[in-house]
Amino acid sequence: MNGLAQSGPGVNKVFRLFVRYNKPVKKFQILLGALIAAGAGQFFLAQAGQAWTLWVGACFYGLGLALLSKALQQARGGNPPNAEIHPKDEISLFLFLTVLTIFFRVYGANKFPDGIFADRAEVALGGLRILNEHWRPFLEGLSQHVPEVCIYYLAAGWIKLFGSSPEVFSYFDAVLSALGVLGFYWVFRQWSNARTALLALFFLAVMRWNFEFGHQIYYQCQTVFFMAPALGFLFHSLRKKRWPFAALAGLFASLGLYSYQAFKAFPLFLILAMAYEFLKDRREFQGQERSWAVFWLVFFLGASPLLGWMMDQGKIGRREAEVSVFSRVEEAGSAAPLWRNLKDAAFMFNRRGDINSQSNFKSHRMLDDVSGVFFVLGAGWAFRRFKERAFFYALAGLGVMSLPSLLSINGGHAGRMLGTTPFTALLCALPVSESWGQGAVLLKKNPLLFRALEGAGMGLLAVAAFLNFHLYFQEQAVDPHCRGDFSWAETTVGRAIARAEPKTEFFLPSRFYDHPTIKFLTYPHWEKMHPLDLSHPPQPSSYPKGTSFAFWEEKYNIGALDFLTQCYPGGKVDAFQDTLNQTALYRCQAAAGSLGALKPGFPRLQRGLYGVYQVSGGEKPFLERWDPMINFTFRDLPETSAPLKIHWTGRFRAPRKGDYVFQVAVWGGQQARIFVDGSGGKTFTFSPSLPITLNVGWHRLELDFQKGLYPIASVNLFWRPPHEEHYEFMPNQAFGPIGEKISSR
Repeated sequence: MNGLAQSGPGVNKVFRLFVRYNKPVKKFQILLGALIAAGAGQFFLAQAGQAWTLWVGACFYGLGLALLSKALQQARGGNPPNAEIHPKDEISLFLFLTVLTIFFRVYGANKFPDGIFADRAEVALGGLRILNEHWRPFLEGLSQHVPEVCIYYLAAGWIKLFGSSPEVFSYFDAVLSALGVLGFYWVFRQWSNARTALLALFFLAVMRWNFEFGHQIYYQCQTVFFMAPALGFLFHSLRKKRWPFAALAGLFASLGLYSYQAFKAFPLFLILAMAYEFLKDRREFQGQERSWAVFWLVFFLGASPLLGWMMDQGKIGRREAEVSVFSRVEEAGSAAPLWRNLKDAAFMFNRRGDINSQSNFKSHRMLDDVSGVFFVLGAGWAFRRFKERAFFYALAGLGVMSLPSLLSINGGHAGRMLGTTPFTALLCALPVSESWGQGAVLLKKNPLLFRALEGAGMGLLAVAAFLNFHLYFQEQAVDPHCRGDFSWAETTVGRAIARAEPKTEFFLPSRFYDHPTIKFLTYPHWEKMHPLDLSHPPQPSSYPKGTSFAFWEEKYNIGALDFLTQCYPGGKVDAFQDTLNQTALYRCQAAAGSLGALKPGFPRLQRGLYGVYQVSGGEKPFLERWDPMINFTFRDLPETSAPLKIHWTGRFRAPRKGDYVFQVAVWGGQQARIFVDGSGGKTFTFSPSLPITLNVGWHRLELDFQKGLYPIASVNLFWRPPHEEHYEFMPNQAFGPIGEKISSR
């Protein structure tokens, strides 16, 4: 080479040009190889239906990480070169990303999902109670169905400003999510340079995993919403040595503890942050001590009521105990459930996502394939450079904010893992930003090639945005299971009641009566809704003249619907199909005219079975009554919250001679037994069946049912008469008159 370089000025010039252009081209060839290998890894990893693809994908990703390390090795020890962006450009890009953030969360907010989920409705009701009923929840809010405090006041503020209509309230989620995302730009900017922060904001703005929680899903986005100002004010205080900002950080951090349960992991991240700042530069830390002291003082003052509540209750929260993985560890007698959680959490990014159709569809991986590639490359690169601030905080945040899901019964829970999404976005941004910065330096003499590579990079980002848009709005939003998993039935009932004629009384089974979605949609006119008790059909004479009745039943209560049509002749029955195009709801409407035609005292129960209700372990029955038929679901039975024992007796008439089959359907963990003329199974079993040959005429029937502590019960009595192909509910007409108590065996 030396000889070649000395052979003449012309050759020497050619040699220098060759070295100048060949070196960056070679480096970008290696970088391109890293992307290709990682892309192949993602291709195989995404084939979740085949177990062998996991290992092939991991090998390709390993090769991609090795090539990335070689391509970017010169950048170790600091920020990517040429990282500065002109302030005007930074402002322009931030405004563009702000629009993008809002767009992905506001677009279609009133179209998907099709219903108002029960927990969201519970929060909206809480906001209305704060505004109209002078409810002021604090520690008692931790025992609510939605055991949080801050969200009720945030909802009340939104309703106060914009109203409580479901259409307007749907944007509350979008704004809450967008504010958290945009607030994290301030955090990213303090941990890294402008380009990295802008790229991280982009990945977070278009991340389906994040923005789907701005579309009327339950408020897990509180985690990001409270983390952003807590971290932003804290690191601003550390940089500027201004303790009032640390006080604000402590305030937001303590308020977050009263929000979604996953936020309780956040203090551990703050402890790691303080340890990192201390070890990284002890002299600099001495100037930050006041800010840290103020932060922790305010934080503990704000958290002290919660800490006192925890000590009094002996638990860190109501929901945490219910969803803890340690109960399963104890049952299994091993750490296998924890290991499964770890695998589920690791796989959900790039292989197999959350199984919950409220936050995902068909267990699709949570990241798009472009972001997924950058995430794995960024995580691998961060492990090599974990001593640097941005890399350390990205890894620490990812690990700490995964704990709420890892320690729950679902290791791949998208909501509990939502706090990892800002750190995931930062890990996606780090390799892209560094490659961009190195390209600007290495190709300084070849701007045309750099612009071409820059355009290719922006094209990849555009593909990531498109994939997320497509995955959510064109696949998840139209998936019938996702569309119907947001209290669809209750929303349909609530909207119908809200639109109904004023002189209508509504009678609802236990699934619908007092349901928060229905109560929210009909607030505050609840006086027209009544629990439906088939043993005491509502009397028209008990209501003003001209009143009509409307009964709602779900598909599992078709037997009860048949009984109602007998009680109220002329009633009109309407069927409603769910998102799967299956009949899921029935409405029986009895007009005022037909009700007025009923004789005084009618309808009244004339046939049925005599039921003796007893709490398991109790000495005496708490209730004895006649039931028109056995078609009970959800909490239709009295005292469902307690362990129950019920014994029904009565007579029925066999319409023809032949082989009958009786079937009792109960839910898991519940048992029953049935006797006809003394014949039947003597032991309790799950959903027992009794085939028997009967003559025409009257026969004796006994049915025993028992359930445990689980507060939902289902017991249904079917029969299949001779020559019939299908089972049907044993109808009220088949039973003997009430008042004829039949002795037990």
